[in-house]
Amino acid sequence: MLLLQICSLSEQRKFQESLDLIDLYSFSPLIRCIAINKVKMNSGLTLGRDFCVIKSNSDKLKLYKQTNKLTFFRYGSNCEVQRVELPKKNGRMKLIGISNMLDRVLQTQLCILLDAFYEPQYDGNIFSYRKGRNPLQAIALLRRVIDSTDKEELGVGLLDVKKSFDSVPHNVIIKNFLVPDSWKNIFQRWLKPRLYGVKGENLGAAQCGVPQGSVIGPMIWNVIINNALFKLKNVNLEGKYFLEIFNSLPSSYQKPNLKSRSKIYRSLIVYADDIVVTTNNSKELETLVGCVGKALNVYGLVLDLKKMQLIEYAKAITKKLRFDYLGYTFLYLPNNKIRRGGIITYKESIFKRKENLLGSHLLYPSSQAFQSIKAELKSEISKLSRLSVFLVIKKVNSILRS
Repeated sequence: MLLLQICSLSEQRKFQESLDLIDLYSFSPLIRCIAINKVKMNSGLTLGRDFCVIKSNSDKLKLYKQTNKLTFFRYGSNCEVQRVELPKKNGRMKLIGISNMLDRVLQTQLCILLDAFYEPQYDGNIFSYRKGRNPLQAIALLRRVIDSTDKEELGVGLLDVKKSFDSVPHNVIIKNFLVPDSWKNIFQRWLKPRLYGVKGENLGAAQCGVPQGSVIGPMIWNVIINNALFKLKNVNLEGKYFLEIFNSLPSSYQKPNLKSRSKIYRSLIVYADDIVVTTNNSKELETLVGCVGKALNVYGLVLDLKKMQLIEYAKAITKKLRFDYLGYTFLYLPNNKIRRGGIITYKESIFKRKENLLGSHLLYPSSQAFQSIKAELKSEISKLSRLSVFLVIKKVNSILRS
């Protein structure tokens, strides 16, 4: 009921009332206990600079006493972040930050309630770091947009935000990310923790962004990207919103050999730092990318030009076209290129569900994702000699479902 009330007030744009409610209950015994148990499940055995872990009930009790409101504001928290390297699927290493245990618990306390505050403010096309949202939904939306658009006019832009978490200026975060008044001091300290390198060297205080791996970092990113890209303007006659970043662009265009003008449909799909922009007028694709770039620049963010892909279907309407998105490959096949065999078992079924007279799309895990699945399966199956067959099959099924 508390979360529902916070969500309802936020939806009615009664932000201060909602924040006051969060302030009132953020240090309640129930919220503190839930936060401690969540941290235990997610990272209870991960060491930070404080070398604290959650193994027993006595560890939980110690944290419960430390998160008491009076005790906390009297002694404060030592904000430190230990950087560690984790391997990425492409073989490279990525840096994430491990906060002290007390900071992890406090951030979880705040996030439990702030999640209900921000959820009604997010656009429906943001699929990252939200309950009930996942990458497959972003992939399905992109597939639906592609299926419903005339391929001769379709344009798709695959964009990536450069150093997303690390590059957001602190003043932008403080301006856009609202927290209750009593949390503002500690929140600003979370933004500027003392960083320690992989070998333990002191790197000084963070000057920009939020450490990847922090509890509150993903929520901050969602708020920033939502405010940058999904500001809404007036509702049109069809009850649909115009995205403000495309406000200066025409709403229709002239098709060749047609007297009447056709309406332009544009969409943005966001998952973490991956942004997809689509349009049914491929000639304006570069202009749309420019609009997205300008909107991000206002918030101190820039697009990674090296990772950008601009796809105009009209230029490849008679040949195969392939691109990867979130671990899946979108393969466009003109009708004259469809052959029985491989992943296409029945040619007739492809033609029965073909999108138009020009060709059809196939969607399947990308080569990189497939190799990753194979490696995980090989690792689990090798444990057959040590584990029961039932446990191995259970783990293998979970890998295949994901």
